[in-house]
Amino acid sequence: DIEERFIKSSGRGGQKVNKSSSAVFLKHGPTGLTVKCGSERSQHLNRFLALRRLTDKIEALQTGARTKQEKARDRIRKQKQRRKRKSDKKMTKPRYTCSDYREEMILAGLQRRLASGKLDPEETRKVRTEIKKLEKAMGLD
Repeated sequence: DIEERFIKSSGRGGQKVNKSSSAVFLKHGPTGLTVKCGSERSQHLNRFLALRRLTDKIEALQTGARTKQEKARDRIRKQKQRRKRKSDKKMTKPRYTCSDYREEMILAGLQRRLASGKLDPEETRKVRTEIKKLEKAMGLD
């Protein structure tokens, strides 16, 4: 159930690496997992290391455990998502536009009128409803 191929290695080593097939490529048929190992100069050592990596991958797949690389990848993904949310929050932060400023000035004026106490009950009710409308429009409710 394991397909094994010996391929030419890559990286440092010059002519020796280019001529000899010391790297090992393993494929587990039932799961479809693949491993390539060419870190050592010896074909036998590379085969041993590749088999060990493949068994680790198969165990992790069966038990549902995540490898160190997957954990590191997830941690980096979460960091990027957190940074993106923070950046988006800064970019969408409400800025004062002319209409926002004008609404705040109108609201402050209405609140001063209400606090003065010089309004009859009908006008007080109207001012309070206007204040509620403005606060709702501004998102202050």
